[in-house]
Amino acid sequence: MKKLVTIITSFVVTVGFSQTTIIKSSLDSGGASVINGTKTVIYTLGEVAVQETTIGNIHISEGFLGPNIIGTSDLDNYSPLEGLNIYPNPTTNFVNIDFKKSDIYEISLYNINGKQVFTIKTDQTNTQRLNLENYNNGTYLLVVKNNNEQSFKTFRIIKK
Repeated sequence: MKKLVTIITSFVVTVGFSQTTIIKSSLDSGGASVINGTKTVIYTLGEVAVQETTIGNIHISEGFLGPNIIGTSDLDNYSPLEGLNIYPNPTTNFVNIDFKKSDIYEISLYNINGKQVFTIKTDQTNTQRLNLENYNNGTYLLVVKNNNEQSFKTFRIIKK
């Protein structure tokens, strides 16, 4: 009887305290996102349905996506930054950013694991060229912030 109680107790403790951790990441070579009002759909190559929707304070996510850079970089109170254009994407060596107006911007690049690769601040400029020659091929997240206006925009960059 002691053996049975010990086995059952061990089983209950093991099952009760075991946890499975799902890491939010996506190993893919491309994809895009579409925004319509408050709804955002993000899709990647190789995954059938990956989407995120935010309505008020409710956030729904399907699939495996990269780390939440926005939530970890104090951008919750920032508004969308309008008037940015990046090219070429995908790229092999350089990415150009055209700004709608000349201002000081902070540009950060993150790898697929959410690690910050670099950050630069621009001068009063309308164009910035980023050199990606020394970085591995893969998918990166580019975050452009204007701290004066408290606005930002993110881009998914593919380096081939």
